[in-house]
Amino acid sequence: MRTKGREQGRFVALSGFRKMTGPPGGRYEVLIIDGNSKPVSPLCEWYRLRKRPGANGTRRTYLNFLQPFFAYLLSRGYAWNAAPEQVRTYVKAFLLEDIECSVSPDTALDGYRLTLTGSSPLSASSLRVLLAAIRDFYAVMAEAGLYAYATRCALRCSSAGNRSA
Repeated sequence: MRTKGREQGRFVALSGFRKMTGPPGGRYEVLIIDGNSKPVSPLCEWYRLRKRPGANGTRRTYLNFLQPFFAYLLSRGYAWNAAPEQVRTYVKAFLLEDIECSVSPDTALDGYRLTLTGSSPLSASSLRVLLAAIRDFYAVMAEAGLYAYATRCALRCSSAGNRSA
């Protein structure tokens, strides 16, 4: 069971996932294990692939933000590798239900605007990191040929004014 809350401005999500160090000399330096003791393969693979681009601190931060999103997907039986339109629906539902954002259509950006509510467990800057982590996950997986919709964006966000996803 996941709980959420604000702790010194940071999102706290007990997703039931555990991070474990991979075996020495193995393919994965970090394994992400779900509550049923099964690896969360897409996150393990993304973390392995994400090793080269960017700072290692960014990779660890993004992994922390991706875990609650993947816990949300798994708890509802949603496929991470669904078509972009479906992924956007999942992200929107996650933002409404777990992040407690107010979401409104934004036809100018072909997406939606996000406004944090008083009960949201995230700050505005943490919300931007969450959205960047989700975009990065799909970009890395598409580049590696593991997300079939490489030519179509799974998530479009704008930092102008309120957030748009």
